[in-house]
Amino acid sequence: MRSLSLTFAILITLSCAGGGSSSDVVADTDAADVAADTPPIDEGLPPIDIPPPTKEPQWTLDNTVPSVVAGKTMRYFSGYESFGQRRLYFCGDGGVFRVAVDGQWLDQDISSSATIQACHAVGDDLMVAVGDDGKFWSWMGSDNWLSDDIIDTSPGLRGVWITTATSVTVVGVAGSIYRYDGADWENQTIPDTSGTLSAVWGTSANNLYAVGDKLLLHYNGTEWLSETMPEDPPGTPEANMGISARAVAGSDADHVWAVGDQGKVAFRDAAGVWAYQDAQWYATPFQGVWAGQANFALAVSAKGNVRQFDGTTWQIVDVATPKKTLTGEKWPPEQVVPKGPTLDYVGAYAVDETHIWLFDKTGKLLQYNMNY
Repeated sequence: MRSLSLTFAILITLSCAGGGSSSDVVADTDAADVAADTPPIDEGLPPIDIPPPTKEPQWTLDNTVPSVVAGKTMRYFSGYESFGQRRLYFCGDGGVFRVAVDGQWLDQDISSSATIQACHAVGDDLMVAVGDDGKFWSWMGSDNWLSDDIIDTSPGLRGVWITTATSVTVVGVAGSIYRYDGADWENQTIPDTSGTLSAVWGTSANNLYAVGDKLLLHYNGTEWLSETMPEDPPGTPEANMGISARAVAGSDADHVWAVGDQGKVAFRDAAGVWAYQDAQWYATPFQGVWAGQANFALAVSAKGNVRQFDGTTWQIVDVATPKKTLTGEKWPPEQVVPKGPTLDYVGAYAVDETHIWLFDKTGKLLQYNMNY
């Protein structure tokens, strides 16, 4: 107790000596000076801007497709890069061929009487198309389409692929294959082939793939070779074995996909072996495939079915417009995506996983991006 009392007495003595009151005066003076130097609050300052919610990509309907497609069947859709800009294009019945430049669809139509089965464009001055009766059209640096009947007895053509201006490959019914070298056409049809070849794709003039009715063909720069069909699960009916492919595409020579009837997706690896991949398919055939990377590919079909490959599995893509915008308003009716079962896709194109376009045979263009 003596220790605590002594301490208390010392504190009282210091206080009475004026140490505490001197400190208090200095503190009050500093506070007054600070208050005097502080500018008055300007109640007229604008409120702090709160950033809008982060936008996420959404599916919307693009109504820029020209009305010329009404009542006609569109057959093919894709895109290409030109001078750093993206170009979308499509073609179909009635000679319709349109290319989007700066948001406007330019009239590249061939002929009102032409039936275009497939087309391919790699640049503003390098576009081709094929159709029935062996018809071939090319736009190569000119201001109009040039027409060519490849061979008088040529059957209907169904697919075309440009490697360069001097290397164009077309395929069609009865296993027909023709190669253009910039001057002449060479008939490379495989003998005794009766099935229809529906599509062709390649990485170079010496590495091409043609697919069709139970046909998987590879061109190695010298000859076309028939490749082994993927192995079907045990118990598969004979009529359903193999793949009747309708489209083919790849990201490189080691990653190639063929899609077709019965919702089948076949993948060709670096060893040249074809094997099925589970695309969570239905009976509806896939009609188009696009591949940008080894871990990013798209497959589309009728009845609004869309699948996306992530490098490991194929996922179902829900193509639908949200009920409301970020501000709580209803989506404009003209931008609302139609119900899936009403859509019959013929192709897809993408820049990356957040910029995707789908096109259906009636001319409906769907886009997945943040431009809404």
